[in-house]
Amino acid sequence: MGLNAQSVVKFSLKPNGTFSTEDDKSYTVIEFEGKTAQELYNMIKANALTLYNNPQKVLHEIEPTNITIRALSDVLLNTYKLGSGITEYKAMYTLVFQFKDGKIRISAPEIDRNLVVNAMGVPFSKTFISLIDDWFDKKGAIKKNKQEKVLKVEAILNYPINYLLGNFNKQPKSETEDW
Repeated sequence: MGLNAQSVVKFSLKPNGTFSTEDDKSYTVIEFEGKTAQELYNMIKANALTLYNNPQKVLHEIEPTNITIRALSDVLLNTYKLGSGITEYKAMYTLVFQFKDGKIRISAPEIDRNLVVNAMGVPFSKTFISLIDDWFDKKGAIKKNKQEKVLKVEAILNYPINYLLGNFNKQPKSETEDW
């Protein structure tokens, strides 16, 4: 399945550390006309097997109605401070896919409160809320100088959703390919 612009999922980061759709919902539904719940379940599971290094550890499933993925994100933010060196912040996230004939309901990503911190020096624990706290103004708008950070976090969490939906997979090669 190639990239289908109407099925690209985009959840946006909110000042309270949650994600939502453009119309402020905590989930979105993608239509797949003519596909059964089992076919959709199999598609997400097959894509998860190629996306994650150890899918057995991150995949929790109730066939054919639900797949939950709990995994570690890529680096959300790198910082460098004189004396303590480089610090990387990652997060454990949860994605939930629910299946019915012809559609998949995708819940907004949920981020664990505490981040996974790797540091050259002594790592200080940090919560996701404290990480993004100064990225938004008092009205909830993204500060101009923090837009790149917000877009990076959104991209890191939207990518696996869209990959699992088949939006970023390569087109299958010809079936006559001889390997």
